[in-house]
Amino acid sequence: MTGFELLLLISLRAYTPVCCVDYNVLLSYPMTNPPGMLNGKEGIAAAYMIGFDDINADPDILSGTYLTYEILETNCRIAPTLANIVDLVYPGNYTALIGPTCNEEAEPIASLSAHWDLPYMCAGCTDEMYSWKNYFGWPTMIRTLGEFKSVGDIAVEVFESFGWTRIGYIMESNVLFLAAVEGINITAEEHNFTVGRFESYTRQSSDEEMLQLMKTVSSYAR
Repeated sequence: MTGFELLLLISLRAYTPVCCVDYNVLLSYPMTNPPGMLNGKEGIAAAYMIGFDDINADPDILSGTYLTYEILETNCRIAPTLANIVDLVYPGNYTALIGPTCNEEAEPIASLSAHWDLPYMCAGCTDEMYSWKNYFGWPTMIRTLGEFKSVGDIAVEVFESFGWTRIGYIMESNVLFLAAVEGINITAEEHNFTVGRFESYTRQSSDEEMLQLMKTVSSYAR
């Protein structure tokens, strides 16, 4: 799937890749994230790296063309990410941008990529404003995730299939997961579900603390 996503990324430009030309892509991700973080080197970034290798190894995909990438470390911090990308991309070193993925970083990069006429793929960008690409002038941007509020439709179908009427949440203390929960809440309330309990935890929470959270939430939910 990663390979096809990359092909889609390249096809955003209105040309067919020329045979026997190397395409260099800037891969911007938080590579030093703690283990388990999906947008780091063990998650999405790794999938893209595998995708590059698969495309280069398959003679039926972009035959005669070789894809290369360079990695830029980002940590969802606007100022250093923006400065580094401007310094790296402006001389014309890259054919496309993959990442950064955080909402706050992506907004200025989407504008710059449009100005530079470079495809920009974001594996995050879950904010609603990224659904209004034409309005904001981001014609070269695509994303692989939709808005988190759309998660609510899926969740409600699960609740209904099990006959649940009261819902409880246990989520990691993270702004992205909070956005997903808010999306579920909106849709659940529209379908007359009751939100019984909401609890959060951190990566430092012990097994005992997690067990207590489950007992507490389960006493209010379903």
